[in-house]
Amino acid sequence: KADALAKETASAETTEKNVPANIESAYKKARKVYEDGQFDESRRTFQSFLRNYPENNYSDNARFWIGETHYMQKNYRQAILAYEDLLKKNPASDKVPSALLKQWMSFHALNDKKAGDALLEKLVGKFPKSEQAMSAMKILKPPAPVTNPGPTSAGQQWETPADKRQTSNIEEKSVRPAFEYAF
Repeated sequence: KADALAKETASAETTEKNVPANIESAYKKARKVYEDGQFDESRRTFQSFLRNYPENNYSDNARFWIGETHYMQKNYRQAILAYEDLLKKNPASDKVPSALLKQWMSFHALNDKKAGDALLEKLVGKFPKSEQAMSAMKILKPPAPVTNPGPTSAGQQWETPADKRQTSNIEEKSVRPAFEYAF
């Protein structure tokens, strides 16, 4: 039996990823069901895919999409666990940054800021140049609010205290800041 299976696998048509066509076909079927918005069926199809083809070039993607099916249905705890499955079984996957970000989003939806922020810090630490890390940095360190938006009409220029001093020596001599008198 093992020899027959080896011959069948060796003779199977392969794809650009060197994955037998039956594996690629099964993965694409599950993905299509997901894209059609049938999340329960898609999850079952991805789970079946992983049972039939436990480790292959699509395993990490299948695990990620299982997490996505839960996330799309607002089953955030299940989504966190599914993304964690990817992180544990496929730690070198290119899906890891996305899984970490989606775990954060799931924790955020559950109002667990502490766990979520730890994931964002891990994401930024391990994958600093990824798009997901760039998003995480914006979340961790949002830009400071603008207190003075500056000139609002075309041609208007910024006026600094130095500009005022240059144009009005009289004002500079007669008006001193209040803090100078306090000391």
